[in-house]
Parts: sequence; structure tokens; C-alpha cells
Amino acid sequence: MSQRKRRPSGSRPTGSAGRGARTGTAGPGTAGRTERNGSQRAAATVGAESQPSGARRALERASTPLLLRLQRLPPWLVPLIMLALAVTGLFIHGPIGFAALAVVALFLGWLAVLSWPALKPGARALRVLAVGVVAAAAVTQLLV
Repeated sequence: MSQRKRRPSGSRPTGSAGRGARTGTAGPGTAGRTERNGSQRAAATVGAESQPSGARRALERASTPLLLRLQRLPPWLVPLIMLALAVTGLFIHGPIGFAALAVVALFLGWLAVLSWPALKPGARALRVLAVGVVAAAAVTQLLV
């Protein structure tokens, strides 16, 4: 069997897997410079964001107790309830199916509104699409 050479604990690997590859710096001469500039840019971006409106703050304040209550539930329970409502809404026609899918759409919309400032444009589009599809299914169940 071949024995592997052990590297001393203080030595670092060289090449693309070295320190520069992990931290995003070009080498020892620029260590810290890129990180410091990047964090300054990030801080400037955070300060440039607009302050939330009064309506948004009111929604967040009103949502806090419900979010805390949902957080205390087992992590599998809320998705299971939403799945049960979605399946019920898809298979039962009429007002019951509409109501079940409307609850799912309202819940998804509420979560989307709360998370909107933290989302990137692609994630925002997916949230809008998901709420729209569920809402369209709800209206379809009511009309059929």
C-alpha cells in the first residue's frame, strides 16, 4: 500500500484551491483589499434602499403574531395543510374547491408580500406566477 505524504498543519495548498480561490482575492498582496471594498459596496447598497412605507410596516406588525404562531408548529404541518387544501380544491368542484384554493392563494400571496423586499427579480416573478396559477385554478373551480 502506498503511504500518503502529510502536509504540515501550518502549510497551505497552492494553485486554484488556495486562499485566493476561497476568498475571492488575487493573492497575498491584495488580501483584504477586495473583501473590504466589497463590504463597503454592500453597505452603500443597503443604505440606498428606500424605507418601508407605513402600510408595509403595519402589515409586518400585524403579521408578526401569526408568523410566530406558525413558527411554533411542527415544520411539516403547514406544507401538509397547504397540500391538503390544494388537493381538495383541485378535486372538489364548486364553492368548496374555490374556497380551498383561495385559502392557498391568499397564504402564498401573504408570504410573497412579506418576503418581497428580500427577493431578487427572478424569485419575485416565480412568486407572482405561483399565486396567479393557484388563483386561476380557484376561479376555474368556481365557474365549473
